Amino acid sequence: MKKIIAFSFLICLLTSCAAIMGTAKTEDIRLGMSKEEVRTLLKSAYGTAKTASARQLQDGALEESIELTEGYNKYTFIFIDGYLTEWYTIDVRTIIPPAPIIHNEPN
Repeated sequence: MKKIIAFSFLICLLTSCAAIMGTAKTEDIRLGMSKEEVRTLLKSAYGTAKTASARQLQDGALEESIELTEGYNKYTFIFIDGYLTEWYTIDVRTIIPPAPIIHNEPN
């Protein structure tokens, strides 16, 4: 009986830990947040966000983008001088690959 109770408790504990780790907390992200704040919110069971690109703008500002893919969602966050200026989500199921080129021989 004790083994059954202990096993049930262990299952509940593991389930709650998985729910806590779960997914990135994108609903808490706001424009103007620092890159470090956004990175902490993006930590999830799926991994951490990766820097996709960085470039120096003409006015001298540094533009960086960070990407994270979770399930079917691909999140892209754009920072200028370390602060979030825009972000968007793409459902990767909607990306349509290019149509194949069909060559027909004339009869």
